[in-house]
Amino acid sequence: MSWSKPDGNGRPIQFYTVASSTGVAARVSGNETSHVFANLPFSQVSFTVTAVNDSATGSSSASSASVQVRGLPAAPSGGSAKATGRSGELAVGPPSGGAANGWSQGEISYEMSTNGGGSWQSVGNLSGLPDGQEVTIVFRAVGSANGARYPGPASAPVKATPAGPRKYFFTLTGTSLPVHGRDRKPIGSGQRHQRQVRGLHPEPGR
Repeated sequence: MSWSKPDGNGRPIQFYTVASSTGVAARVSGNETSHVFANLPFSQVSFTVTAVNDSATGSSSASSASVQVRGLPAAPSGGSAKATGRSGELAVGPPSGGAANGWSQGEISYEMSTNGGGSWQSVGNLSGLPDGQEVTIVFRAVGSANGARYPGPASAPVKATPAGPRKYFFTLTGTSLPVHGRDRKPIGSGQRHQRQVRGLHPEPGR
């Protein structure tokens, strides 16, 4: 926090007492007009400043506006990834959690990173991946406040392998039946035949 230097009535300011509404106080040199507090609780907090010179202690300032003390969001959990059955695609489900250390859930969004690449993107389905190659995905919670973003640590990884429809084939073997005309005379004889049928299995990996 910071403040403006008061009138010392002809005497230099020796020090300031900076006190927080949570009960934490600090003594700051009279040459300073700002101070950084550490280890404050994750809550709303306001501050007052009192100047002291060699003759008297001044009146405390009015309380500052309250601010929310925050740390980094926690690592989220529960994200998921699975093959969709379409070539090169993974369906990615968002994680939950992360709203800790002074953050509310409404201030949290989620991002993901694949295969340790170091770049982050919004959580959503992936496409254009090579089939049959496992993909590792991690998630993180990002807190947003006062126009700034505060990303937290990564989650435990989830893994999935994209796989499109698998080709399959089978062979039909059978014997045709004799065919008769209206006069009951045969016009065809039974013949054994084979036919190979190819197609796509609707379930990936099968």
